[in-house]
Amino acid sequence: MYHEENDLFRIKDIIDALSDSQIEGKKWLVNELIKLKPESKGIFIAGGWYGQLAALLSDYYDCLIISADLDTDSKNIGHKLLNGLDINVEFAVDDAATFFMEKRKIIDILINTSCEHMEQDDVKDLITYKQPDTLVAFQSNNYYDVLSHINCSDSLDDFVNYLELDEILYKGVLSFDDYDRYTVIGR
Repeated sequence: MYHEENDLFRIKDIIDALSDSQIEGKKWLVNELIKLKPESKGIFIAGGWYGQLAALLSDYYDCLIISADLDTDSKNIGHKLLNGLDINVEFAVDDAATFFMEKRKIIDILINTSCEHMEQDDVKDLITYKQPDTLVAFQSNNYYDVLSHINCSDSLDDFVNYLELDEILYKGVLSFDDYDRYTVIGR
């Protein structure tokens, strides 16, 4: 899958990022989020991948959207995928928790649709260091078969319990053939 001149893994990764299940899960989060907070001054996406969630959010929010990811190619590919769209997306190639700390005062919605890819302590740090009124919209799953899924949850209740939010405004399950995706929105 790796070659000096062609990163064939990248093709598979982009196809996965734009797959029906990925887009369906992100649309679900956006639909539930706009019911609870129809306006925002700043949105931060931890693990933003190639910006597909930022693009979906831009249909409803006219504010700065920051998409942070550790993948060094996410920014360049994201810019290419979003080329021509009139949206205010800032891509950051950095550790999401570190970058969030720098931007947290201008953020009132904190999103992470890939909690299963992050250490549980890092996910909890995002919650700990957010501003008190910042809305959290997090997703995870029980899809243990993926090697990079290091922090899956067995159930929605398991996910809710480990997040330890003070207030749950929405929680739900979206079932796919091989796994369940969980969404939790709260403070």
